[in-house]
Amino acid sequence: MDHSPQHTLQPVTEFELPEVEASDLRQPPTSGSSKKKRIDAAKERYRQIPEDGTEQMVPDPEPVHETQSAEDETLSGTKSNNESSRPQKRKYLDMNPEKRLLYNQRRNEVLKNRRRKNNEILLQAASEADPVIIAEAEKIRAQKKRRCDYQNSARANLTQEQKKELNKKVAVQRQKRKLKKAKESKEKETDVDDDDVDHAGREE
Repeated sequence: MDHSPQHTLQPVTEFELPEVEASDLRQPPTSGSSKKKRIDAAKERYRQIPEDGTEQMVPDPEPVHETQSAEDETLSGTKSNNESSRPQKRKYLDMNPEKRLLYNQRRNEVLKNRRRKNNEILLQAASEADPVIIAEAEKIRAQKKRRCDYQNSARANLTQEQKKELNKKVAVQRQKRKLKKAKESKEKETDVDDDDVDHAGREE
């Protein structure tokens, strides 16, 4: 007779497995530094996704393009060579001529509206006692002063030849702006004359 102890089978009960993230299944464990790199890369990709789903126009810090001021182009050279601005400038330079023209037009329109709004705030601050308007005006003056100080500092580091070249570019752009304003003014006068002729024709 077999006197060995008999083992009874116990019923198998359900047990819960620890929750595992999907990312843990896809990727092997990594060190802290590589994990940080992945997180930084994901954040960078997220920042590059535009809200409307279209191709993102990266704001360009002082880009060198046809409509940029010659003085800004020369004096912002040190700033534009910063490591953080190189990818944005590279994206701008990789645009085809049509996209670059559209980008420049939009950027110039935004800057034009900003200057007009700032001038309106400065005028209001001179005639009103609203503390909010006065605070905004002080902020605008501080920004203008910082920009002026930066340009003066950058200009002081230019050689005589660079200063001469810069002055030539500024003079050319100033002349172009003058001719453009004269042309726009003449076109407006022509439109007014055409309206007068049409009005006179209707009266007859």
